[in-house]
Amino acid sequence: MTAPHSQNLHHEFRSSSAKPKAKHKKRIPPISVRFSADERAWLEDRASGQSLSGYIRDAVLDDDKSKRRKRKTTPIRDYQALARLLGMLGRSEIGSALCGILLAIELGRLELENEVEDELRQACGDIAYMRNELITALGLQSEGQ
Repeated sequence: MTAPHSQNLHHEFRSSSAKPKAKHKKRIPPISVRFSADERAWLEDRASGQSLSGYIRDAVLDDDKSKRRKRKTTPIRDYQALARLLGMLGRSEIGSALCGILLAIELGRLELENEVEDELRQACGDIAYMRNELITALGLQSEGQ
């Protein structure tokens, strides 16, 4: 016999640990412009630290910056380390171990006190939170963004 609260716990874990669904937005093709070495040097000098494409965009579009997305100003020191952490989290046995525990609860093979069940629910939420924070830190999009 399956307890109703364990079904909810199982559903909550499944939905919070699911991989994000890719959103397919049609991208507008980029515009390519070639410059001579002298022209590029002049542009780089004028850009004074700004990316060349950002400088050229600002120069051409003037004050029409209302729809431009801003980059995050918080620096990330090591993208590869964050990517490795996200990969380790995905490959770890944590998710399957928690699913096994939830299955045992549903099948009535494991009975938990409410406090332990709440801690398990919190652990599922914590794992989903860590995953989402890593995805955000890497500049990726997770479900619902």
